[in-house]
Amino acid sequence: MAPAIDFTTGREETLEIETGKEFEVKLKGNPSTGYSWELLSDQQASHMTVVNDGKHGFEVSNPGTCGSGGTFIFRFRGKAPGSTDLRFVYVRPWEKHSYTTTVPNVLHVTVK
Repeated sequence: MAPAIDFTTGREETLEIETGKEFEVKLKGNPSTGYSWELLSDQQASHMTVVNDGKHGFEVSNPGTCGSGGTFIFRFRGKAPGSTDLRFVYVRPWEKHSYTTTVPNVLHVTVK
């Protein structure tokens, strides 16, 4: 099973991963409010591959309950040694100004 980083306790985490291995980033949210988690930058491009961008990886907390929140799941694979920061923001995609005013959750990743 892939290691998982869960941002329920803070806004900054660190992870070391081997080249070729996958990991998940889990972020709580509720898409029925219009908000979703977005990966801010493409800085990971040289060190990592995005396997799942969070738009198709969502686990509902209370299945069958209308408007229920849950967990957005992003999955990455280390593809080359190096370090990068993954920045995630909880925004309404149509409110472009919110990308610059929201404090991101940051994952510092080192691929070995």
